[in-house]
Amino acid sequence: FLPAPVRTPPPPPPPPAARTSRDSAPAAARGTMTFSTRLAKCLEIGANLHPIEWAIAYLTPLLLYLGGGPTDDALRFMLFNAAAQLLLFVPVVQIPAYIYGRLTYVDIGWPSGLLLMGLNGYVLAPQIGPGWWPRRVAVSTCYFLHGLRMTAGALFLFGKKTNFTYVFKEDLPRYQYAKVRWEKDMPSSLWWYKIQHDTLQQCTANCAFLVCPLALALFDREKGFGALELLGYATWALSWAFENLADFQKLAYLDDSKRRSRDPSLPAAEAKALRLSVLGHRPFDGPKYWLWTRCRHPNYFFEWMAWVGLVAAAAPSLARAFSAALYPNNYRRSGFGFSARLLGALGRCGPAALGMYICLRFFYDCLLHWTGAGPAEHFSVRKRPLYREYQRATRCFFPLEVPLVDHHRRPGWPDDSEGAAAAGAAAGTTAGVGSGSDRKHKGD
Repeated sequence: FLPAPVRTPPPPPPPPAARTSRDSAPAAARGTMTFSTRLAKCLEIGANLHPIEWAIAYLTPLLLYLGGGPTDDALRFMLFNAAAQLLLFVPVVQIPAYIYGRLTYVDIGWPSGLLLMGLNGYVLAPQIGPGWWPRRVAVSTCYFLHGLRMTAGALFLFGKKTNFTYVFKEDLPRYQYAKVRWEKDMPSSLWWYKIQHDTLQQCTANCAFLVCPLALALFDREKGFGALELLGYATWALSWAFENLADFQKLAYLDDSKRRSRDPSLPAAEAKALRLSVLGHRPFDGPKYWLWTRCRHPNYFFEWMAWVGLVAAAAPSLARAFSAALYPNNYRRSGFGFSARLLGALGRCGPAALGMYICLRFFYDCLLHWTGAGPAEHFSVRKRPLYREYQRATRCFFPLEVPLVDHHRRPGWPDDSEGAAAAGAAAGTTAGVGSGSDRKHKGD
């Protein structure tokens, strides 16, 4: 008999915040990803490597050390180097990267590891075993100079940027791009894992892949340089020199463009155009900048070619180590047939050959797709209107035409969207991304 209580309907829920397709697409993709796809994403190496190459990269260090190394002396050197690299990477890279959430620390750690390898070649190798000293000096000098150049540059530039505290407010643009790629498929809460995975991946490269040419050459007792060795060391020397020349041309462009844009007699539009100019594209495409007119990333190309030279120089040492394992001094009295000795030689030298292959393949993928040209151009296309013309007219990586190779002469690469620049400008780039793209193009 009591009147029914009056129930006021609850207020309608507030409308959800507007989400762009860029925000909603990753969430939808994450919702449809299977467990195996997520696992593959967590195990992924680089940006454009095949899963079979992932497996080779994961298994090679185990095979290299458990198989006994190409020679006993080389194995002892590799073990000492692995311990030294871990002692370097944990305090210099792994711990700061975990605390501050920055991948940039790997740019200090891995070249410092090369410098350490070169020093160990000078000091430690003679204590481990014999080798022909001119070859030992040559390969140790290559590693020492290669690491010294990048280590000194990283310590100075990063120190100047952070008042020598080395606490970075933000990651380098290429690592910001890596985070964007990761968050397309994976939750941002796992970015810390990806940081540790990729920095340990570089540590593994220093322990098992990049050390292979050095260890093979250090303990090669053959006297005299062969033709392939000379060609390899000459390739490294020329590549190292041209990489430095590319950097000097870049510095000259920075000074020239800054000086010309500050000319008070210039109209504001021309001054702005100079500030957004592109190295290697008019008006900075003359003989003074000739390397940057041949390809868009000559410094990356010559970095890769330097490693091609080191691997080529170590190839004869690998062949001699294989021959020594196949035909040891007492092989007639050993009781092992040819097939058994062949398996043993492949077990010892095969992982070193795989390590040198992964060295070149990893560098090519890294410099072109993962943290090199691709991330640089992702930001440059959005920052610099003329960069799309530069992409259309100039090869990306190789300074010469190479058959069957995609030179990525597509405006908008790596996104390959003709409207990418306009969309980015309409949305308005943040100050951090804008300055990051500017720095990445200049410090390519």
